[in-house]
Amino acid sequence: MFAGPIIAREVLTAPRPLRFYVARASYAGLLFILMWTAWQSLVGWREVRDVGVLSRFGAILFELFSLMQLTLMLFFAPLAAATAVAHEKDRRTFVLLLMTDLRDVEIVLGKLIASLLQIGTLLAAGAPVFFLCLLLGGVSPLQTLEVLAITAAAGLAGGSLGLVVALWRDRTFQSLALTVLLVVLTIAGIEGLGTAFPSAQIVGVPLVSALNPFRALLEAIHPSSAELGQLRSAGLVFMPIALGVAVALNALAVWKLRTWNPGRNEPREQREGEEAEALIEVAEATATPGPETSIGLHVPRRTHRRIARTAGTHRQPWSNPILWRELCTRAYGTKPLIIKGAYALAFALA
Repeated sequence: MFAGPIIAREVLTAPRPLRFYVARASYAGLLFILMWTAWQSLVGWREVRDVGVLSRFGAILFELFSLMQLTLMLFFAPLAAATAVAHEKDRRTFVLLLMTDLRDVEIVLGKLIASLLQIGTLLAAGAPVFFLCLLLGGVSPLQTLEVLAITAAAGLAGGSLGLVVALWRDRTFQSLALTVLLVVLTIAGIEGLGTAFPSAQIVGVPLVSALNPFRALLEAIHPSSAELGQLRSAGLVFMPIALGVAVALNALAVWKLRTWNPGRNEPREQREGEEAEALIEVAEATATPGPETSIGLHVPRRTHRRIARTAGTHRQPWSNPILWRELCTRAYGTKPLIIKGAYALAFALA
């Protein structure tokens, strides 16, 4: 296929498992359950004959659907892209992918589109439920299209961010944690820019509305009476910006693909194995030939001395050693501490 072998394989193999169809049906069913819950909460079992009440309910339902879907898209799209690459690295198959004759662009775009294929099908499966809100009134078709376009653009930008982080880091935990952290910090940073520069605009649109997907979505949901049925300018500005961010992140991933991968932070077992092989090779190269008294068996000699440290003072663990190890030691290095500090900073800014 013209799209590349990675995308072609995903398109052919993804629809085979039953969970592919169960996920789409479950998402559409979840929207219907949410619709029924909202109706029972706002209207109940009363008989409604007023068209205005139905229109008001349609507008509320549309806003609820839009905000929920955008929130899910902003987190699940980056996590899906990051997980796809992280699993490849865990299985040591991503290096094999780099050894093929595929170009860097095909690898990056192929992994991105393949990882977002399931997310895109869920978005398409939920679109008919969104259009059902048109039957209730209070929502125009262009509003629905704009909301879906904003959600798709935000998901593409978020997926590109998750892909870059996964290509950069070697561990699954680091990739997923940094991806979620960057998404939260990006939204918080945009709100901070809006607070610091309230009068800043981009093409006549406030800065925070042009960069924050939630702001652009709310302006599309609640247009003024003069702009009802028309595309809001905030959405028109946000979508090109989101697509530009996605293109820039993918270009960065293509540029740094061979620099970041294979990573230098290999697992400890791999490093020890490589060091042992190197020591054996050095020993064989420097060994002096002796008398031919061997019976055919070769036992490698130890190539290093054991250094025994003098016993020192040790810390006394708690009655719960696992909790003591997690809280009082640096068992995972300094990077988890940095991530925890960043989460605490994001919580403080919120």
